[in-house]
Amino acid sequence: MREILSGAPFSTMGEQLGIKETSMEIKSPDGENKSYMLSLGDLGEFSVSLVYGNDKSTPLKVLNPVYPFPATEVIIGSASGKFNDHGKDLNLKNNSGEISEFTISGN
Repeated sequence: MREILSGAPFSTMGEQLGIKETSMEIKSPDGENKSYMLSLGDLGEFSVSLVYGNDKSTPLKVLNPVYPFPATEVIIGSASGKFNDHGKDLNLKNNSGEISEFTISGN
């Protein structure tokens, strides 16, 4: 992860304040949980709920997005959560929360 976060596209997204090792847990929606969830040890946690259009069974998607990762589609979501590290606080409530599948790797 250190090598990946130090390279493109992350290195072009702004000032890097540092990299800290911590546990990470990702949960996908299941029967009771309707959101994607990400927990970063004691640093913070986020959830992304899918956004639906007229068809309430199909989430909104953007095909062929302009995105810094190699994704072919992005599912639109609404994000909430908080993160605190390196003297920075990030608090999200009803923010943009895109979801996509992509693969990145280091050398």
